[in-house]
Amino acid sequence: VRDRAHLSIDLSGGSLHQRGYRLQSGVAPLKENLAAAVLLRADWPGIAARGGALIDPMCGSATLLLEGAMMSADFTHYFNAGSSLAIYDMELAGLIAAAGDVSVRSTALNHFMSARDKQGVPSLMMPPLVLSPMENRIGDYYYSIGRHADAYEAYYQGLQRYPHNMASLTGVQRSLVNLGEADQAERVGKHIELVRKKNQ
Repeated sequence: VRDRAHLSIDLSGGSLHQRGYRLQSGVAPLKENLAAAVLLRADWPGIAARGGALIDPMCGSATLLLEGAMMSADFTHYFNAGSSLAIYDMELAGLIAAAGDVSVRSTALNHFMSARDKQGVPSLMMPPLVLSPMENRIGDYYYSIGRHADAYEAYYQGLQRYPHNMASLTGVQRSLVNLGEADQAERVGKHIELVRKKNQ
């Protein structure tokens, strides 16, 4: 129908089986959410609370062990929903400010920095709350006002958080071009091509 629109909000991040603790994926016969369901059915949280041990003699990619460790550490992937909504809220406020009147544009940076600080750094036991580094938004802001050295720094920090993030890589390359660093920009361009080939 032409006069209707549907608005959806993704509160869980990526697919529930993509926890974010795998930097590279291999052939895994067991998805993370299925492993979590198996452990819950086996009452692993209760066993862990009573001091039990988890042994996986068929350990391949350690999916059961990793999910078991997250459960015994009282970590749950699903708590990310509220945190990611708060990050998206700050990001949206920043985007609105950046697109707004000149008098409010400078507040965009504060919103993006708040979102970045809430985002945290993904690690083995802490999947990313939002799959794109907020440093990219900070870099975009600096780039839009001609502060290319600050834009470069922001995009580079995004790469530290999420290596091979395409938006961070292209931001670094654009910033280097504007800083007159053509040789470095060319090297980054070659790296971008390698990442693109790998992701195909």
